[in-house]
Parts: sequence; structure tokens; C-alpha cells
Amino acid sequence: MKCVFALTALAAGAAMLVAKDHVRLNLTASMPVGLWWMTGTVEPKKGDAVMVCLPVDVAITAFLRGYIGAGDCAGDRESLLKPVAALFPDVVTVTAEGITVNQTPIPNSAAWPLDHEYRPLDAIPPGQYPVAPGTAWIVGSHDARSFDSRYFGAVPLSAMTATAHPILTW
Repeated sequence: MKCVFALTALAAGAAMLVAKDHVRLNLTASMPVGLWWMTGTVEPKKGDAVMVCLPVDVAITAFLRGYIGAGDCAGDRESLLKPVAALFPDVVTVTAEGITVNQTPIPNSAAWPLDHEYRPLDAIPPGQYPVAPGTAWIVGSHDARSFDSRYFGAVPLSAMTATAHPILTW
């Protein structure tokens, strides 16, 4: 009985926190599930978890395929929670085996040819990609099927709306 009460209290507290703008509940597998505290982003660093609004064309495709829902980004699309993998002046190398940043491999970063419903995925072609000033590559290594820069490339730093910090994840 104590366990049920504790879980109920935790869920109620989480719901109250989620109702505020500075906390987000992540239920996707691309980052640890749980509560994340959002703070403003000025200059993200490699390894930071960030909230990112996708370019409109990418967001439309992601929305139509069910990868994201409605949200507060352009076109009323949901932002992504992803780690920053590369910033200027890093060099990203894309191969069939995955992505490296400055020759350091990112685990679970090989692009998949099909999504979870067996629809074709267009990945960034193999090659070397110097990261341009004002952009970043976001690559989730937590889940090999993460929808991230391996499919659409670099995103503008201006598309990052917050830095995310885990509060309670599992």
C-alpha cells in the first residue's frame, strides 16, 4: 500500500511540474525517459541535451510519419530532445557503420534504411561534413533508431530553444 501511495504522490508531483513551461516529460526512447528541466540556450556545448525545432520541411515529414506530435515549433510541430554531437569546427564523418565526430565514433549512430513501419528513410549520404559556424549535429546514441541529424544533417543553433537537464529519469 505504501508503494502505491508513493507512486501516486510521485505521479501527482510530476504532473504538477510538467504543467509548468520549464519541465518536460520525455516518453521517447531516443533519450532517457523521465522529467527534464529546461533552461535557456545561448551557446550549447557538445554533449548538452537540447530542445530543437526541426526545419519546417523535416518537421512536416516527421509529423506525417508520426515521429513527432503537435507542439510549439514552426508549423505547430513538436521539438526534439537530443544531445549535441558536433559543433563548429568539428568534422562529422558519415559511413554505413555510423557517425564519427573528429574520428571518434558515436555509438548506435548507423542510419536505418527503414523506419519502424518499414517505410524508407533517407539518410545523409556517406562523406565528411565540416560543421559550419552557427550549426550543430544532434545525434541520439541512447536509441539506435533515433530520428536525428543522421537523416537531415546539421541544424541551426537558433533552432535550439532550451538546454535540458535530467531531473528524474529511468
